[in-house]
Amino acid sequence: MKKKSRKLKSIQKSRALQSNVSSLKLRGILLTLTLGATLIGMAMAPANASSVNVQTHTATGNSSYMMNESAQSEGAGRYFFGLDYNYLNEPLVELNPSRERRLNTLVSGIQTLDLTAGVDLAGLLSLNATVPVSLVRSYQNGQNFALGDARLFSKIYLVRNSRGFNLSFIPEVRLPTGDKALFLSDDSAGYGGMVALDRDFGFLSAVANLGYRRSSGAQFRDMDYRNRLPMSLGVSVPLTQRWAINGEASGQRVLPMDSHQNPGEFYAGAKYRINQDAVVTGGGSVGSTNQVASADYRILFGLKFAPLPQRELANIIGSGVGRERMISSQSSSQSTETSQAAPIRQKAAKLAGNQILIDQEIRFAHDSDRLLPSAKPVLDRVAKEILAHQAELKAVEVQGHCNELGSDGYNLILSQKRATAVQAYLSQQGVQSALLTPIGYGKRVPKAKAPEYQREARLELNRRVEFKVEL
Repeated sequence: MKKKSRKLKSIQKSRALQSNVSSLKLRGILLTLTLGATLIGMAMAPANASSVNVQTHTATGNSSYMMNESAQSEGAGRYFFGLDYNYLNEPLVELNPSRERRLNTLVSGIQTLDLTAGVDLAGLLSLNATVPVSLVRSYQNGQNFALGDARLFSKIYLVRNSRGFNLSFIPEVRLPTGDKALFLSDDSAGYGGMVALDRDFGFLSAVANLGYRRSSGAQFRDMDYRNRLPMSLGVSVPLTQRWAINGEASGQRVLPMDSHQNPGEFYAGAKYRINQDAVVTGGGSVGSTNQVASADYRILFGLKFAPLPQRELANIIGSGVGRERMISSQSSSQSTETSQAAPIRQKAAKLAGNQILIDQEIRFAHDSDRLLPSAKPVLDRVAKEILAHQAELKAVEVQGHCNELGSDGYNLILSQKRATAVQAYLSQQGVQSALLTPIGYGKRVPKAKAPEYQREARLELNRRVEFKVEL
């Protein structure tokens, strides 16, 4: 028996090593492709360009922030789609030499629709592309539709949930697809990279971005955007299960330093989660407060959509916070075949030590705290077991747990609501409400961790309801 155990551990270590090697190879390939694209971009750059892209807002490839790139994945294997609208007021004006008086407004307004699409590859990295379409208004040329500079970017996940921190590197290439006559292009291929660091504290999440961007043709009169250091900060505070508010600051420093050419803005907005796949955002930002300067305000709206892969959706829909199975002498494969071939036998919940064990799922409606009909017979048996031992029980803690999908703040609220729904149902069956304490733990107390468990097994085992008792 010991030999088999050692052999099994050896196989698991070998597989883990192979997985790490494959991960490093994949990241190495991506970095090589990025460097290749960078060299191509440098070769494509025209020698004498004279245009700047005054639409400085960059659409993000995540559903958490409007002006910051999150360091986290939207979910392994997920596709990501974004539709972002923003209006920028008076992005380009001409001032007198002393910068005290406005002489002319070159661009009075830009409305931009950013179309973003991406895919996450096995939770290791993501590949993304953004194409902007703009309506530019100027007093001289009226209104004109045109493309902006397209952006290709990736996100390489370097640190995943280490003491709550996430770290990613985001290389990018920008293609000169925009109309330089309308100030929608830097008139040259650009390249650069950014580091994204974030942490979820539960009551709020915070993010910071810092990077470098090079566009050899980004010059117009006294504006020089050839070398820039984009930087940003942001926080997101969940208010309810679906609502959150965001506060973000975004800006860039040009190199060499020029105090007159460092655009920045402060954003405040709200975020509403339609369901586990889609998020709607909206808000506004304030740029310069100087009456003669440009880009004084911006209005933003966005729709982010990251559908779950079908295999994960099958595990999540109706599964609620979880499943807790009683261990029997039957093999796991036999149990699986039985559950697929016929309804699970009705077994009584069992008080064992400091917990009540159940052998069936407590199911909820998708992304909701509404109990499904199949959950009620399970909870009826739990109520019966509690009532049978009520005299000896001091307290019963109804624990809601989630898996790693979704943010900590979102899962914390959802697991609390579901635990409360279980408490309410048990009370309706005659259990004293004062005896029950519902607590949602979100994804903070996983039962199964990597690398001991594969991803699908972790998702199932960590999505659960537990009943802890005090005798």
